[in-house]
Amino acid sequence: MSTFDKLADKLMPVANAIGNQRHMQAIRNGLISILPLTIVGSFFVILLNIPIKGYMDFIAPWRDMLDVPFRFTVGLMSLYAAFTIGSFLGKSYKLNDITSGLLAMLATLLMIVPVNIKQGVTVAGEVVAGRYIPITSLSSQGCLGRLSPR
Repeated sequence: MSTFDKLADKLMPVANAIGNQRHMQAIRNGLISILPLTIVGSFFVILLNIPIKGYMDFIAPWRDMLDVPFRFTVGLMSLYAAFTIGSFLGKSYKLNDITSGLLAMLATLLMIVPVNIKQGVTVAGEVVAGRYIPITSLSSQGCLGRLSPR
C-alpha cells in the first residue's frame, strides 16, 4: 500500500463526515445553484475585456450596456448565494425554503454597513451625498465574508 493510499484511508472518514454535515451541504448546493449566473457573468467579463485595440474601439459605444449583465450576475452574487444557501439549509431542517432563503438574504443585507457621505461628491455633474450601500459587499467579494463567520 502506497503512502497516498494510507493518507487517503485516514482522511476519507473525516472528509465524509464534513461532507455529510447539513451546513456544508447547504453551502455546496447553494453555490452550485448559482454557477450558471457565474458563467453568464464571466462570459460578459470576457466580452468586455478582450485586449485587442480594434475590438476595444468597436465595443466602446456598447460597453455600458454590456456591463449591466455582469453587474446583475457577479455584482449581486452575495445576495444570490445567501438566498440559495439559506433555502437549502431551510429545506434540510424541513422548513419553507423560500422563507429561509429570504431571511438569509435579509440577514446579508442587514450585515452590510452603509457608507455615509457627508460632503457632496461630484459625479457626472451632480452633487451626491447621503447614505449608500457599498456595492462591493453585494458582489462575489462579499460572499466569502458572509460564509466565514458561520
